[in-house]
Amino acid sequence: MHEGPPSWRRYLRFWTDDATADVDEELRFHLDSRIAEFVAAGMSPDAARREALDRFGDVTRVAATCHTLSEQREMAMQRSEWMTALTQDLRYAVRQLLKAPALAIIATITIALGVGANSAIFSVVNAVLLRPLPYANSDRLMSLSERWPGGRDGNVSVGNFAEWRARSRSFEAISADAGTTFNLTGAGEPVRLYGARVTASFFKTGYMAPALGRYFNDDEDQQATRHVVVLSHPMWQSQLGGDPKVLGRELELSGEKYTVIGVAPREYSLTPEDEQLWVPIAFTPEQLAQHDEHGLSVFGVLKPGVTREMAAREMSVIERELHDRYPTTGTPTEVGVTALRDLLVTDYRAQLLVLLGAVGFVLLIACGNVANLLLARAASRQKEIAIRSALGAGRGRLVRQLLTESMTLAVVGGAVGVAVAQLGIRFLVTMSPPGVPRLGEARLSAEVLAFTAIVTVVCGLVFGLAPALRASRSDLQGTLKQGGKGSAMGSSRDRLRSVLVVAEMAVALVLLVGAGLLIRSALLLQQVKPGFDPSNVISFRM
Repeated sequence: MHEGPPSWRRYLRFWTDDATADVDEELRFHLDSRIAEFVAAGMSPDAARREALDRFGDVTRVAATCHTLSEQREMAMQRSEWMTALTQDLRYAVRQLLKAPALAIIATITIALGVGANSAIFSVVNAVLLRPLPYANSDRLMSLSERWPGGRDGNVSVGNFAEWRARSRSFEAISADAGTTFNLTGAGEPVRLYGARVTASFFKTGYMAPALGRYFNDDEDQQATRHVVVLSHPMWQSQLGGDPKVLGRELELSGEKYTVIGVAPREYSLTPEDEQLWVPIAFTPEQLAQHDEHGLSVFGVLKPGVTREMAAREMSVIERELHDRYPTTGTPTEVGVTALRDLLVTDYRAQLLVLLGAVGFVLLIACGNVANLLLARAASRQKEIAIRSALGAGRGRLVRQLLTESMTLAVVGGAVGVAVAQLGIRFLVTMSPPGVPRLGEARLSAEVLAFTAIVTVVCGLVFGLAPALRASRSDLQGTLKQGGKGSAMGSSRDRLRSVLVVAEMAVALVLLVGAGLLIRSALLLQQVKPGFDPSNVISFRM
């Protein structure tokens, strides 16, 4: 059993609960009472104490059990009290907001637009920049390119690719992709499809389990057996109606028959282009001897423990040897090894982050607007707050009540903001330029909803805390006597509102200047002369 609490703790317990001290005091009382009984019966104090302890049992175990039960009871009581107080605060907050419906509606719409815009943009940022690539070993998936003087990365020749694949020891698998187009006929109206001729290792470098069937094997990457095709999920849905019996079906592509052996999963898009189907590339001996036609996109999966820098050094050594062996083919002397994730988002990272920052500023302006509304609302509630203070409500209790009201507004605005975000995502996906990688995966995922919840709570604190602190620090006597008019509190609140207005104007000016610069840059880009007269000039392919 614990020793008795110090004298200062005995006094402290009048203000704070101390379950351990209560249990110790209760056990000590019972033990002392039993000892007193034995002493009164004629036993010596030491013998009485031993007898009392023997009959009482294991005091330490009993004390520990009682401590646990007492703490559980205290926690249950605290939870109950907290929930009761929260329920009361919520009811009072709803009543106060219903008394000012115009303020509640305007604040809700303002918050919903700010939160919804941020959630919509974050969903795109999450899909394009943050979410890992869906392929196995995506952190080791690289894009390989021949690096020309000046740091420009280019495609790879067939002969050089064959040498890389045969001699490299840094990669588990290396594959090649050559984008091309196919005319699909015999399945309704003829359709022009963008696809690729790929090596059999293509689906090994960026592996995802097929939605149907299988991928190519090495035997099918030969001229005699190359007439097989793997379809993308969107092409399977749009051109073949998602037919589950599509495996084994023959398609006529550019006048040749191909047998469907598989369908890739919906998310499969290893290259920035939206390839709709893949057929074996099946290099001929003549193609494998070519080192001067650079047209392949090459991908590789690093072996465990091999870094990108190590692989780049090894590949550049091979490339320099090829440059010395075939000096007339224009082979460069360096190889670029870039993480596929970085390659896909290079052109969009800065744009998306700037856009996210811009809507973040818009949200700050929205918070400033709502904070001003709450300050104006607090000015009309000075007498109510003063009366509550006079009845015994402490400043902390008043701040908690006012914060509950602001958080109620934030939660309602955030809920409406989810609907705004859904509409915003659809708009962004529809109106964005083609080629943004994985943009179609933007949706209200668990990460986006968590982001929305965090933003909503932060907004509630940002626009609610300052007004709550100001309103709770009222001049009690002056307010009750004069209704708060002309008090120092009013001038203090006016200064805070002025600061908020200045901050909103500053942020709005930053946004305006940034938007103006972007528009001016876009206009100037349209006026750049290409070096020839582009009027009446068209481009077409046969």
